[in-house]
Amino acid sequence: MMSYEEFTQKEAALESAPRAEREAFYAEILEKETAKTDVRMMAYFHAALLHYREGDFRAAREILEPFVIDYQSYAYRPEIIACFNLMGVAVYCERSYALARFYIHEGLKIARENHETSRYSYEYNNLAVTYLAQHEYEKALEAIREAERHLPDSDREMHAYIYRNLSEICCHLDRLDEAQAALTRCVEEYDGRTLLPDDILLVEMLLYYKLGDAERYEKCRAEVWQKLPAMHAAEFGNTANNLFACEMDAGNYPQVERILAAMDDYLVRNPGESAVKAYDQAAPGTYQAILMDLMMPVMDGYAATRAIRSSGRPDAGTIPIIAMSANAYAEDVQKCLDTSMNAHISKPLYKDVMLETIERFV
Repeated sequence: MMSYEEFTQKEAALESAPRAEREAFYAEILEKETAKTDVRMMAYFHAALLHYREGDFRAAREILEPFVIDYQSYAYRPEIIACFNLMGVAVYCERSYALARFYIHEGLKIARENHETSRYSYEYNNLAVTYLAQHEYEKALEAIREAERHLPDSDREMHAYIYRNLSEICCHLDRLDEAQAALTRCVEEYDGRTLLPDDILLVEMLLYYKLGDAERYEKCRAEVWQKLPAMHAAEFGNTANNLFACEMDAGNYPQVERILAAMDDYLVRNPGESAVKAYDQAAPGTYQAILMDLMMPVMDGYAATRAIRSSGRPDAGTIPIIAMSANAYAEDVQKCLDTSMNAHISKPLYKDVMLETIERFV
């Protein structure tokens, strides 16, 4: 049986090894080390992290699932919290936001039970990001303020992340003085390695748009366009949605068309749902209604609905669009209606309910 010290030494030695060699190392431990030891726990974590960093979020989640289900069978180590955090972030990248919050809350609960105060900022920051992705900006602000409140106890590497996210949230809430102050703090805290410059660039672009600084906005936008093709799904989706929102708000339809074309190109390389593409390419009258999944990759259901409604096609304003989502609170339903959808069906889906809803509009 490998000791924890032997594992850390071997893991460090493999840091620059080919991916296949590292993956084989973790797989061998998970196959042979059947006892629920610290080594087995860390093999779960590092194997999942390997896939996560390469953008294979589903594989990361599937590797971690057996551990998070059975984590109480292991002796406590702070890395248990990191496993739940990684699980939450991987699920977030698959756009299952409510489930992501479940795992993040579990990690936060374990951190509180074991007085791991340095973890609080991580967990609250990640909660804020899930709300931000769903455009629930007040909830995102509440969570990110909690993350900020716990910064004195956190690792320094979290500071730039939190101020970057605080700035973006405040931009969406039109609290622009706070957004500028947070972005200044983010840049001050940035040490060249804890935060990707692209993340800062996106917030700068959004802030300059909100401030009406066209020259600096267009400069940032040009840089964002250069980086867009190389982004993984979560980055691409967030960036494209922010670009889309700015250009739709400005009525800059040539740029909107360019963004939609980029999304189409991305979907060719990364297959997924594209209600906008299917609708736009079909002859008028082909579809009698659209069932809109709210949590699609790249372009979410809200953005897709706005794109369809503003497409200029003869039936763009009248074709029924019915939302489908596990988010079924009153505010979720109202948000769908405010985005010009006609109705909302909650998941899990039931045939009778679905048919009855469709028949109301068709």
